[in-house]
Amino acid sequence: MLEYGSACGDVSHFQPARGPRSVRPRRVSREAETLERRRPLAKPPLRIPNRLTSPQLLQGEAPRVERTPPESRARRRLRACEECDWVVALPPLRPGEKADCPRCGHTLVKRHFRPAQRSMALALAALMALGLALAFPFLSFSVGGIGNRIELTQTATTLIGFHQPVVGGAVIMTIVVLPAVYLAGVIWLQLGLLRDDPLPASRTIARSLAHLNPWMMADVFIIGALVSLIKIAGMADIDLGVSFWSFCAFALLLLMTTQSLDADWMWFSLAGEPRAPEGTRTGETAAPQRLSSCHTCGLIGRLDADGHGR
Repeated sequence: MLEYGSACGDVSHFQPARGPRSVRPRRVSREAETLERRRPLAKPPLRIPNRLTSPQLLQGEAPRVERTPPESRARRRLRACEECDWVVALPPLRPGEKADCPRCGHTLVKRHFRPAQRSMALALAALMALGLALAFPFLSFSVGGIGNRIELTQTATTLIGFHQPVVGGAVIMTIVVLPAVYLAGVIWLQLGLLRDDPLPASRTIARSLAHLNPWMMADVFIIGALVSLIKIAGMADIDLGVSFWSFCAFALLLLMTTQSLDADWMWFSLAGEPRAPEGTRTGETAAPQRLSSCHTCGLIGRLDADGHGR
């Protein structure tokens, strides 16, 4: 009995015929012998190597397939979602693109066209609008032939006159002083980035911007002023001054300035690209890995035994 293997690995059995078998020689004609000689030889079987070799790249040519795992990339490319704590690897982003968390859909990073020029132009326009709002009357009203006008700074001085210095100081700080400091810091930062040479104290100012953002309430002041005007519109004649419309433009430009800042790009330009913590795994939450995301620049850091980032 003979055995032979098939293409799929199965073993088949071949049973030869029983009894002796005689073989008679046969005559071969000249034509058959000529055709036999002209028949092409069988090609040797194709040999497939065990390991596939990578294609040879030309000098200076980038690899066609990115085989570097996300864990070995720079820490800037890794993000922990602030909403669901999911660790993801950011893809290369072009201007106008954004990266969303694959788990909850939260926007992680958003790129802008010319971020330095955009933020600086909006900050300068907002400061100009604030200057106009402080230079002209805010509004004027009259009742029975008796009129009065109010300037923007009088919102604080009037409260101080009514023995509310804390409230008056909080109002002027949140609608004028802190927004002006924020816009000046944005201009200082972007001016250094446009020169490719960050100005002194740029990193300190960049950290301060994230802390100043929640305390700017120019838009809240506008909404409160509109509600008050609606209530007294039937009792007096109200005339909105140039300062009112300038302050509305200032509140809108201030909001656009805060939205135009790209913290990921800004901190990369200021502090470079630190390496990722060793052993960081994507596709998992950050807390079990003892990782935490910085609320200022977004980078992932390792937590120590006391739960503090480093």
